[in-house]
Amino acid sequence: MTDVPVRPTLVDRLAVAVLLVSSVAVVPIFGLMLGYPFLPSQAYMAAAKVFSWSFALLAGVATFHLFSRSAWGEHRRAVAGQPPLARWVKIGTPLMGAMFGSVAVTSAIPMLAAIALGEEVDLQYVVEDPSASSHRGCRHAVELESMPFAFRNVCGVPEELREQLKPGIKIALTGRGTSAGLFYERIKIVPET
Repeated sequence: MTDVPVRPTLVDRLAVAVLLVSSVAVVPIFGLMLGYPFLPSQAYMAAAKVFSWSFALLAGVATFHLFSRSAWGEHRRAVAGQPPLARWVKIGTPLMGAMFGSVAVTSAIPMLAAIALGEEVDLQYVVEDPSASSHRGCRHAVELESMPFAFRNVCGVPEELREQLKPGIKIALTGRGTSAGLFYERIKIVPET
C-alpha cells in the first residue's frame, strides 16, 4: 500500500493566509529592537480594538488548527498521557498566534502606513505615569494611557519635562507618521483649555 499525500483543505489555506498576515507583527517588534520609537495613535487603538481582538482570536484558532494538523500534533496524539511539555505547547502556540495577530493590527498596520505614507504629524496622548520605570531599551520613560503593552512608553523624555507631567495631562508627540501612528521625535505638553 502506498501513502497518498494529504492535500491542504480550504481551512488549511485560510489558516496559512491568516498566519502570513499576522507575520507582519515582526515589523514593529524589530523596529523597537533597532531603536525606532513608534507609537500607534490612541484614536486608532480605540477604533481598531474590536478588529484587533477578532483578528487575534482568528490567528489563535488558525495556529491551533495548523499545529494540531502538523506532525507534532500527530505525535502528540499518539503519546499516552501527554507529557507536560506537550500541554504547554498546546496552550502556548495558539496564544502566541493570537499575540502576533493582535500586534499585526494594533501596531504593524499603522507602522507600515507611517513608513509608506508618513509626513510630519502631531498626535496627542494622555499620560498615565510620568515616572514610569526605565529599562535598558527605554530610558526616562513616560507611560501612556490606553496603549498596548509594547508601545505604552515614550522613551527619552527629558527630566525637566517629566517633572512637569502628572497623570491625566495631555502631551503631543511630533514626528513622521499618519493619523494612525508616528515615529516620534519631539514631545511637548498640550496647554489646558
